Amino acid sequence: ISEDPHLSRSFVLIGGTAINLFDKEIPRLSVDIDLDYVQRGKSFDVSIIEGHLDLLSRIGASVGLKAYDRRRADERSSEKLRMIFEFESNFSRDTGTVKLDIGYLMKTTVFPLRRVTMKQLTRYDGFAGLQFPIADLCELWAGKAVALVYKTSKDPRPSEVSDLYSMQI
Repeated sequence: ISEDPHLSRSFVLIGGTAINLFDKEIPRLSVDIDLDYVQRGKSFDVSIIEGHLDLLSRIGASVGLKAYDRRRADERSSEKLRMIFEFESNFSRDTGTVKLDIGYLMKTTVFPLRRVTMKQLTRYDGFAGLQFPIADLCELWAGKAVALVYKTSKDPRPSEVSDLYSMQI
């Protein structure tokens, strides 16, 4: 995504994984990739989601990942794309998975987007140096707080509580 001229201007990385990869290393209970579609000044057509599904599936296949659409039938007309990518794991007989969620609510950011270089996670990390647009840190942490309050008002999700506890400000 970061290397494609259209996609790199269309998506911004949000959520706990953005915090973990580009700012503060925090213990994670689960890892998924959350993106927001941020095409300012353009009208939104739900058919663009199917185009992104096809394009992202082809990008995944080009690096050996098998892509699946994980939206339920009742989610197909919503402003969300949920995908899962499978890969051969070097650590078990099972396949590894990466979850990707894209929101298409045409959100705008309060602060300017930042193009940040990913830090090296391990010495064998092939992703170090990858650049990606992310939301401002204030917005990332505020998003975690909103998720804790609104998404989990009856039963807080452990991942939201853990992420906010790790903030320690």
